[in-house]
Amino acid sequence: PMPGPGGGGAAGVAPATSEPVFVPQWEVPRSSRGAKATVGNAKRTIKRVIETLVSYLGLNRRLAETVNAAFNGSEVKIGDYAREAKISTTTASRDLQRAATAGLLVAQKHPQLGVTYRAGSFLMQAVAYGLGLNFGDAEALNADSIVSKVVDSMRVTR
Repeated sequence: PMPGPGGGGAAGVAPATSEPVFVPQWEVPRSSRGAKATVGNAKRTIKRVIETLVSYLGLNRRLAETVNAAFNGSEVKIGDYAREAKISTTTASRDLQRAATAGLLVAQKHPQLGVTYRAGSFLMQAVAYGLGLNFGDAEALNADSIVSKVVDSMRVTR
């Protein structure tokens, strides 16, 4: 029998019920060949991936430093970002909202602090993907585990 409109999976395989996570292709920087396997070098490699990701998603390049800081565990405050980037708080708020819409940052409302932003899970997934890292279901996907895998991959002789 012919499959009905909309089709299904491969022969004898039911279509997936959950939507796959879509991670766009982007021009990822090549890893530094011959770089020493250090946390500092791993973080520089990750920073380059974040810079290309921010540009690829059409966000302002000034966000790259802040997204990188969030990746490394910082909570980003609108006023702090505005001061560091030398922009108005209105522009800073808009930049950070766009980064949140893109999934790189997650907004958190605090009674005293107002809104702060931290790294989103999509940021972790995209960085791991951009670095060609594979994580099993039981493995934690966070900045420390990504840095650790990058350092390990630098130890592998190519």
